[in-house]
Amino acid sequence: MKLAVFSPIALDPTLGASKHKMEQAKALEKLGWYTSLFDYRDLGLTEKCFGSMSYRELYSAALKEFLIENASQYDVVLYECDTLPYPRSLFPEKPLFIASPALLFYHFQTIKYPLNIKNRVRKFLYGLISNTQTKHHALTLYTLQQADVVQVQNICDKAVLEQHGFAAEKLITVPCGLTAERKALLNQVENYNEAAPCVAFIGTFDFRKGAVDFPKIVAKVIDQVPECTFRFLGTRGMLVNAQQVLDFFPKKLWASISVTPTFSPEELPYLLSNCQVGMFPSYIESFGIGVLEMMAAGIPVVCYSSPGPSDFVPDSLLIKPGDTNQFASRLIDLLRFPEERQKYSQVVLSIAEHYDWDRIGLGVARVYQELINRKKQVTETAVEKMPELLAGGR
Repeated sequence: MKLAVFSPIALDPTLGASKHKMEQAKALEKLGWYTSLFDYRDLGLTEKCFGSMSYRELYSAALKEFLIENASQYDVVLYECDTLPYPRSLFPEKPLFIASPALLFYHFQTIKYPLNIKNRVRKFLYGLISNTQTKHHALTLYTLQQADVVQVQNICDKAVLEQHGFAAEKLITVPCGLTAERKALLNQVENYNEAAPCVAFIGTFDFRKGAVDFPKIVAKVIDQVPECTFRFLGTRGMLVNAQQVLDFFPKKLWASISVTPTFSPEELPYLLSNCQVGMFPSYIESFGIGVLEMMAAGIPVVCYSSPGPSDFVPDSLLIKPGDTNQFASRLIDLLRFPEERQKYSQVVLSIAEHYDWDRIGLGVARVYQELINRKKQVTETAVEKMPELLAGGR
């Protein structure tokens, strides 16, 4: 079987969206699949195009032309959910076209996350003069409707799509995972109970991930556990450097916070050493690979009960989104009571063990094969019926 994977951003294992695609492809390769990965550069676009206002349109057009010419070489074509807003009939019939939402756009219409004053005003004014978001949602919906299959990363996304009229048989759920090598590396992280209390966060620091809530949570924890420190890892995104992240917090908290905007995958075990607890107050996720990585290091992670983490984080570590008091209280309890923390450490290690790419790959290969067979049967049935349909029209 041959799989083609298309990414509108650079294929880079340090980027969450790319990493998921690359590791899924690698898992299928181990099962004998032939996989080809393409980012915007492979479609003839340049770095200059990537940074332009019209990039989305340029990428979609380039992807369309590439698939018209080349899609028939593959059995499965996997692409982002907002990148192919064209009729399915434009493309070769043979391959299975699978659209995969990085973040389900419906959530942005129903899940409200807090902004600071500056960005609330900016969003309001931008909404008055632009309908860009509305257009983007419409293009995304059309892309999903035209796909043969929609592949999501969590149960909530699947349920929401079904609520909006997508047939259950058109939807599949493929979670993120960790490679055996990655799990082995993270399993070596040392989290001594006698070490000074430290809380970790892995992810970009932005509003969707709870940027406005972080200062409230951190302040409440330090008020009760003054010696506690916080490590924010991989924050680069909306905010480029460490100082921009620190500027979200009162200056009196700066000494308790360290920020590492970027890191290589090999550095993570060292960066997590002696972190006893994790935090992840994100409102919308596709999955939450940073949470899974902390869990694989034996670190219990307190999260909002948002799409993504809710699939695999223990219920007792999930907090209602926006409830910063309860979130901080849960962190404080875990920091203060080593025995409870150790209990959760074993639980999350066991959960993380199940999110293994070899195991997930076997399931994906089986489902893809079933979908290919089903599509082939439908096509053959349609061809068989064509003569009688034509005869009936005379």
